[in-house]
Amino acid sequence: MKRSLALVLALALFVCLFAGCGGSKQETPAQTSNEPANNEPIKIGLSTAMNIGAITIPEAVHLRIKQLNDNGGLLGRPVELVEYDDGWQLTGAINASNIMLDEKVCVVAGPGETTQMKAVASTYADAGIPFVCPSSDQTTTEDTTGYMFSGTPCDIMVGKAAADFVTSEYKPETVGIMYGTHDFGLHGMETMKKEFEALNVNVETEAHNLGDTDFTAAIASLTSKNVNAIVVWTDGTEMILIARQLHEMGVDVPIFFSAAMAISFCYEACDPAWIEGCYCITDFIANDKDEKTAQWQKDYKAEYGQDVDLFAARGLSCVEIILAAIEKAGTDDPAAIHKALQETKDVWTPCGIANYDPATKLMFNTCFLAKCEGGVPHYYATIEG
Repeated sequence: MKRSLALVLALALFVCLFAGCGGSKQETPAQTSNEPANNEPIKIGLSTAMNIGAITIPEAVHLRIKQLNDNGGLLGRPVELVEYDDGWQLTGAINASNIMLDEKVCVVAGPGETTQMKAVASTYADAGIPFVCPSSDQTTTEDTTGYMFSGTPCDIMVGKAAADFVTSEYKPETVGIMYGTHDFGLHGMETMKKEFEALNVNVETEAHNLGDTDFTAAIASLTSKNVNAIVVWTDGTEMILIARQLHEMGVDVPIFFSAAMAISFCYEACDPAWIEGCYCITDFIANDKDEKTAQWQKDYKAEYGQDVDLFAARGLSCVEIILAAIEKAGTDDPAAIHKALQETKDVWTPCGIANYDPATKLMFNTCFLAKCEGGVPHYYATIEG
């Protein structure tokens, strides 16, 4: 009897131990799952000027990432910004690219200046890291690495849109173009001249160097040729002087400025009379025509006590495109993000709806037209290029 009881107890103990082992085996798959560790942050790089007051890219990016993380992050993970103050300088961008690689970011926003973009392209491409630039320069369309993307409407498209609008709205026989001889001005002039001539509009051009201050001879030359409209495609400092001198010389034809006139430091430096009734062709203008744009403007002002501007819009645009690509990829793997960027479609940004065209390497096919009233450019229309 004692021996039988001992056997029963031993058997019961064996069953209990076996059942316990069985329980441990059922938990093992969860412990060895291939799912990523959700607490690990998704690292996104930011290469831009951090301490130049007119460049508000950092503010826009910081606010967007803060809002994102406050609402659970991306793919269930927090987003971490790896930032470097490149000072809008060549060496700064090169230093930033090395930091980004060391920190193992999955994608980078920036840099934003032409020579910077060209200098870091091969570094990022060799590492397989895509980067999205807050620049309207056509450098992104000329890139051969395949890893450089534009986060804002390109000058090629904007210049074409400008020529199309001027022609359809005013039907000029002859248009004058005042342009800077740097890449932005030269490329813009070439694009518009080609489009105007395709539309059977004569073109007269006047070039200037950055730093020039007297544009009266160029203005007199254009007016002597009876131009029916003038397009000014240059940087902000020169644009302010040209606006004043056009007004002082009594030029009375439609005037179209490039995007710098949409930046507060530029139009606020102008007497309202200099720019009244003039147009500005830009990749962003503050407006309440779009619900998301209007909400962003409110959030930005609540956070920083100031209105949004062109640079803030460009910074946010880059980040929206990046976040959409990560979400589409479902991972922070750079190769998957690179592929997703090439497939960007219907992504909202304050600069318009992003749709990547692999044939042209353009991310947008629309831009904005503003009209100056009371010394401030206001949204007038969305135009297609």
